[in-house]
Amino acid sequence: MSEFLRNLDELTREAVFEESATDTETVTETSYNGSGRGGCGNGNPDGDWKSLFYDPLAANNVTEDHRSRCRPCKILTSLLHAECEYDCAYCRVCKRKTPASVTPKEMADYFVKNWINGRYGGIFLSSGISGDVDGIMAEIIETGERIRNAGFNGYMHLKILPGANRSDIDAAAAIATRVSLNVETTSRAHMSEIANLKDYTQDIMKRLDWLGADAPGKHTTQFIVGAADESDREIISCMSHLYKKTMPARIYFSAFAGQKNTPMEFHPNTPEWRTNRLYQTDYLLRKYGFKADELCSVLDENEFLQNADPKMLLAENLPRIDIKTANYEQLLRIPGIGPVSARNICRFRTEALKGRARKRKRIANPTGISGNEKKGYSNAVAEDCDWSTVYSMIPAKSLPYIILRDSGIQSRIDEYSEFLTFRQISEIFTVSP
Repeated sequence: MSEFLRNLDELTREAVFEESATDTETVTETSYNGSGRGGCGNGNPDGDWKSLFYDPLAANNVTEDHRSRCRPCKILTSLLHAECEYDCAYCRVCKRKTPASVTPKEMADYFVKNWINGRYGGIFLSSGISGDVDGIMAEIIETGERIRNAGFNGYMHLKILPGANRSDIDAAAAIATRVSLNVETTSRAHMSEIANLKDYTQDIMKRLDWLGADAPGKHTTQFIVGAADESDREIISCMSHLYKKTMPARIYFSAFAGQKNTPMEFHPNTPEWRTNRLYQTDYLLRKYGFKADELCSVLDENEFLQNADPKMLLAENLPRIDIKTANYEQLLRIPGIGPVSARNICRFRTEALKGRARKRKRIANPTGISGNEKKGYSNAVAEDCDWSTVYSMIPAKSLPYIILRDSGIQSRIDEYSEFLTFRQISEIFTVSP
């Protein structure tokens, strides 16, 4: 194996902790009920988010769960330099004794060759900071430019380094599909617990502000959950602030896991269920219209999320919702109903109302019907609607949270909702419109 491939092997191994390397999302209730990572969450049919392979010579050295322009895309995920002058206590790159590096030309040539051969369809590129930040950013940008100049116009994710100057941030955003800068934790005080050499306010938050101003919606960020012992209330509040001020496309959560030969090797690991619940709160905040204060209302006494669906916890304190009159935002409050189902229900009701109006117009002056008969006929048309279509859109888990007109079904929800869909229930009982 050549020296370049040996180095690339090390560089791809060190890049595996970037959640945003698999930057994909399907905004459905299915993805919400998985880990929340979109197309790469547990319980989601699109794949296992842990499917990362490192051997540069093997066909599987790709991340296969990324969607670039709605198509599956194989991503080369790598660093340029596997050494760093920062002192992040959780990071094994900072403590490496045997540095590994490749040049921008080597990385670009390798990627372009394998892109032409059909092996890769995208690239995620980051780097340890082995010297001047501006110099390393220049190498990342040069690599991206070489790849673009070779004719590649697919997915490219370039990492913004802490302390990068604004012109380099703009240059990276100009050529990349996505850029990202990790926020890591929630405050300057927490940052000082895990990295003394990073200035949280200047190196990170100020740069995120620049990204929000110059590339809104094109960048992402990531928390290292549990490394600095921040509470979930702090994380949720910080998430809300970031979405309002810096406008990232989305936020990622990486569960802290102690690495050998680092100062935090024996720090307690963060359970993966915690990051899964944070992904769910992120969906509720970003896509479902929930507020940070609402989400914080279901935290435990220590200000951490419980290992339970936060949407269901919030729904327990809400009155039942009538799906026949609820608006889009109210429908999203019902567990089991996501943006797609809510839009479909609203669309069906709108179309039903239009059809009802046409019927009213046709019977405005029907011949051969007396005045009293005409009034009764009009009222019947006004109430006439086939609600079975709407009922079929609602999963069984939603039943305890909605108003049902039929007392027979209402009294037997607990008996049937665990194993029957609403369609099956409606076939057993007669549901009044």
